[in-house]
Amino acid sequence: MQCRVDCLSNQVYHEIEPNKQGWLWSVQLGLWLGSWEGKYQGKEEVYLHFFDKDGHLVLTSRERANIEIRRTQAEKLRADLESQRVDAEQQRAESEKQRAERAEAELQALRAAQQQPKS
Repeated sequence: MQCRVDCLSNQVYHEIEPNKQGWLWSVQLGLWLGSWEGKYQGKEEVYLHFFDKDGHLVLTSRERANIEIRRTQAEKLRADLESQRVDAEQQRAESEKQRAERAEAELQALRAAQQQPKS
């Protein structure tokens, strides 16, 4: 993909020269304009996209919203898993308590049986 961009300076248009990646620097925007291959709105294509001064992709509002939705979903999943872990731990603790109570009752019954006089 090739793109030509001119910049108006002193009422004369000058072509902006691309860098080695073929990106064009916009002084006014403080951003690079370059090609990006990826999926956008469900289509895998090569698109023009903005990049910051360090070459990082500048996300569209839709892309930021989608990332936020995925982050929220992941956080909900982590919370659900933690809740399930807590429930399982509570069930294990309750089961252990019941086992200890049964063992204590059995021990009390054995002690009571030993204390009864033999006839």
